[in-house]
Amino acid sequence: MSSLSDFAATAGQWRSWALMAQQDISLRYKRSVLGPLWISIALGITSLGVGLLYSAVFGLKATEFIRFLAVGFMTWSFIQALLTEGSAIVVEAAGHLRSVIIPVPVLAARMVWRNVIVLAHNLVLVLGIIALTYVYEGQDALAGFKPIALLAALGILTIAAIGYFLAIVLGPVCARFRDVSQIIANFLQLVFLMTPIFWRPDQVGERVWIRDWNPFYHVIELVRAPLLGTYPLALNWMVAGGVLAGVALLALLALPMTRDRVGLWI
Repeated sequence: MSSLSDFAATAGQWRSWALMAQQDISLRYKRSVLGPLWISIALGITSLGVGLLYSAVFGLKATEFIRFLAVGFMTWSFIQALLTEGSAIVVEAAGHLRSVIIPVPVLAARMVWRNVIVLAHNLVLVLGIIALTYVYEGQDALAGFKPIALLAALGILTIAAIGYFLAIVLGPVCARFRDVSQIIANFLQLVFLMTPIFWRPDQVGERVWIRDWNPFYHVIELVRAPLLGTYPLALNWMVAGGVLAGVALLALLALPMTRDRVGLWI
């Protein structure tokens, strides 16, 4: 079986992994009244609370900073979930893999779709926050929503594709070396502090390398800039496209080397 056949299986079995993703969410929030909306509520509270505090500390306009923070934090949460859960796709499916052969790309698709569903909930809340900030400023609720905002969908698709290919690589590796998932979690904590999410990109002064050399910043801008009414920079697209091409190539190379060994590592 070739790598291409594994990816073909992902397309052919889309009903299966989509159903498994929905079942994952149902089981995770079993007997919860609001379900995944609790994630959205936490995101909203964090955005409003931190936005009001940090805007005062940095001397920024509160409504503008809350919009910036809400979109950035939503996008970061999506990226973080893709990486942390992507590293666990093989381990969490160990029970199934012992009895039936499931291609790793199918498991990756299940994980990505699960997080896209959660992102959809968060996006509704974030759009509501953006609308409320414009109303607070005395403007129409839809004042900030321009046609360019639709470009954020392409950014989300790019991030989802990056997460998909990374999961294909990280899932088997983390099943073989269980400490790698902990390394990823700690690495993401550092990256979170180094990425313009709680601070604006123009606040680095002369140390622009902190921003420009950070691929997470460029990927986040693909979603944040359109939702805030501006076009992402050409550099943002180039870096994100380079990352996507790199991880896709890495997945194509790693899949044949790990396919037959996954059963031994779970």
